[in-house]
Amino acid sequence: MSTIRDWARVLTTDSTATSFASKVATRTEPSGDGVISLVKGNDKHGKEGYDTIELMPFGGGADDETFDLRVIGWRKVNAAAAQNALWVPTTLCEASVVLCSATGVDGTAVENEDFFADAITVGKGIGVVPSVTANVMGAVLIVSVEGYEKCEVTFDRTGSSDTANALYVTY
Repeated sequence: MSTIRDWARVLTTDSTATSFASKVATRTEPSGDGVISLVKGNDKHGKEGYDTIELMPFGGGADDETFDLRVIGWRKVNAAAAQNALWVPTTLCEASVVLCSATGVDGTAVENEDFFADAITVGKGIGVVPSVTANVMGAVLIVSVEGYEKCEVTFDRTGSSDTANALYVTY
């Protein structure tokens, strides 16, 4: 039996970043917009987490405009004391996105000036892109996040899009 889960926005406010932010090991637990907890719960053997994230990118601009996205996995180095914890980032997947003519709907999570993706090309890491057709919305990127406590989705719109974002679901 599977659990049905709704899409959620990766970012509250669409990204206008023109490069990927640098991510380095840190004592500070990753949090904030774009950081997604993959923890389902705790049991006697440790934390149980989601294995997969599915992303449906969208952005502002017009048909055929582009941006890149990166999925980063965050895993903690086991430390006896919480203050000695070290969070280490790993780039799991990097992909280029091409927007299509299909848009969202005014007053919803994806507005009518947001264009869905119709093509995604994985450049680094491992991601699965089920086949889609040009100018037909619904291109998705599926990335394994198994074993990571958190993941972070970042955007680089050095392409032509005005903004970048995505919907996500974990399973």
